[in-house]
Amino acid sequence: GKLIICGDFNIHVENGDCPDTKKFQAILSNYGLIQHISKPTHVHGGTLDLVLTRSNTCDSLAISDTKIIETTTTSDHFFVGFACNFEYLPNSEQLVIKARNFKDIDL
Repeated sequence: GKLIICGDFNIHVENGDCPDTKKFQAILSNYGLIQHISKPTHVHGGTLDLVLTRSNTCDSLAISDTKIIETTTTSDHFFVGFACNFEYLPNSEQLVIKARNFKDIDL
């Protein structure tokens, strides 16, 4: 199915020589995930806040309009925004459950 994982990973993905980054990239590759943020997301530099999706074409989501916006809050992380389109299909089937009321059973 479709998958988006977003958040602060506290891994400097921009530093390809870092052992933690290498391990993280291996995990992404092993699970067929790709990372969409390429600019620093922290006030001291570093791409720590990430958006991940599946890399295979049948389950991937198109991520576009990624934005990193410096905020004036108390956070040392910037706002990460993005756009994606996905289809929402509400469940059109109704599930009808019939059961006996246990109080009505004469034992």
